[in-house]
Amino acid sequence: MLRRFIVFIFLLLIWIVLSGVIDPFHIIMGVVCCALVTAISGDLVFKDGSGQPERIVIFGVRLIGYLFWLLKELVISNFHVFRLAMSPGGIKDVRPRIIRYQTKLESPFARFILANSITLTPGTITLELTERTLYIHAISDTTAEGLQGPMEKKIGRIFGQKL
Repeated sequence: MLRRFIVFIFLLLIWIVLSGVIDPFHIIMGVVCCALVTAISGDLVFKDGSGQPERIVIFGVRLIGYLFWLLKELVISNFHVFRLAMSPGGIKDVRPRIIRYQTKLESPFARFILANSITLTPGTITLELTERTLYIHAISDTTAEGLQGPMEKKIGRIFGQKL
C-alpha cells in the first residue's frame, strides 16, 4: 500500500509540474487521473515485487534526473534538425537510414522508456521494438551516431542495471 502511495505522489508531482496550472480544478483532475493510473498500473515498474519504498524513491529521483537530461538533449536535437531544415547546405547532411539497435536493457519497461525517448528526440523515430532489438529511423549521421550515446546507460541506471 505504501508503495502505491509513493507512486501516486510521484505521478501527482509530475502532473503539477507539467500542467503548469495550479487551481482547484486541475489539482482535483490530477488527483483523480493519478489515482486511476496508480490503481491500474502501479505495479508496472516493480512487477517483480521488489518495490520497497526506499527503492521507489530512488527510482523516482533517478527518473526525474533523467527527464531533465532528456529535456536538454531534446533542445540540442531540435537545433540540429532546425539547422538541417533551414540552412542552405543542410540538405546535404540529410542521410536517412534505418538502424538495427540491440539494447542491453533487461526490463521490458526500461526498453519501453528507451524506445519512447528515442522517438521523442527530433531526427529519430523508433519504428519497431522486438524483445531487445529496436529498429530506428535516423535522419542524419549525427542522429545515427547519437544512438550510441549515454541514453541507454542512463535508463539502465534508473532501473539499477549497470551497462
